[in-house]
Order: sequence, then structure tokens, then C-alpha cells
Amino acid sequence: MRPSGAHTHPESGSGLAAAVAVIAAVAFVSASVPLAHALAGLLRVVLITVLAAIVVLAVAAIVAITLCLRRHRIIRPGQPSRLITSPARPVTTIPPPRAVGAPAVHLHLHGITAGDVAAALAHLPVASEPPEGRRTGHA
Repeated sequence: MRPSGAHTHPESGSGLAAAVAVIAAVAFVSASVPLAHALAGLLRVVLITVLAAIVVLAVAAIVAITLCLRRHRIIRPGQPSRLITSPARPVTTIPPPRAVGAPAVHLHLHGITAGDVAAALAHLPVASEPPEGRRTGHA
């Protein structure tokens, strides 16, 4: 008795489909060998490049750490502590700054000619220091 159609199997037919599948697999394998060699070469180049970059970065990190340790003089094991100081040095006192004397005459020369300025300066007495106790004011 034949099934009602709910469960049928197609007829297997000829071996043409199997032959096409075998030929396609052989073509894929023969084409993939050069591709596999190219991918292996590319992977090798990428791996060598990454390893070279890691080596360069490691050397740069070692140099940077060494320079930092030398620059900041970080204490290494076996070195005396920097907290132990040498005997105290005598404190040198800095003399207070000297006061700068103000000029003896303070002139406001607005609105006069150069000849008037020359005449006024010619009449001023020449003194190296102002008289004692005298503060200069505005003239």
C-alpha cells in the first residue's frame, strides 16, 4: 500500500547531482590551496609585525621607566632613605631691601613747551641727595 501523500520521498534519480557535488568539491579544494598559502603568508606577516611592535613598545617602556627613576631619584632597595637629612646648615639671613629714595622734585609738565621745560630745569639746584627728613611732594 502506498502512503497517502503526507509522507513521500522523492525518487533518488540519477547520479548526476552527486557527480556535480564531487566536481565542485574538487574544484574548491584545488582553488583553495593557493588561497590557503596566501592567507598563511599574510598571517605570518601580520604576526611578525605585531611581535615587532610589541618589542619596540617594551623597549620604549623600559627606557621611559629608567629615565623617570633617574630623574626623580626614586629610592631603590639598599639605598639610604632621603628622609635622613644631613646636619643642619646655618640659616643665612637676607638683608631687608633698601628703600629707594624718591626724586627731590616731582614736576607735572602738562601744556608747556620744550623751551619752558629747559628753562625750569636750568634753575633747579643739583643735589645728590635730598635734605634729611624732607619728603618730596608734588610741585
